[in-house]
Amino acid sequence: MTTYDQIRRYEAADAAQAVTVEIGSHGFYRYVLWNWHDPESPYETQGYWLPAHWSGVYESADQAESDATAESRWLREARNLV
Repeated sequence: MTTYDQIRRYEAADAAQAVTVEIGSHGFYRYVLWNWHDPESPYETQGYWLPAHWSGVYESADQAESDATAESRWLREARNLV
């Protein structure tokens, strides 16, 4: 089973979205788009991050980050690439 470790993380200014770049135990990279969810019921005491999209694998972290940037408008804006 492949495990992943986060090597880069970017959060949107509104703290509602994030992107992580991760390296797998096999040596390849991926990115994950995350959405923040606030508690929606009295049974939830705290918010949590949920993955919205997992990429395929890449040979480098820079390739994964480049494709994540292309997919995420807020990340392009944060990196001044719009």
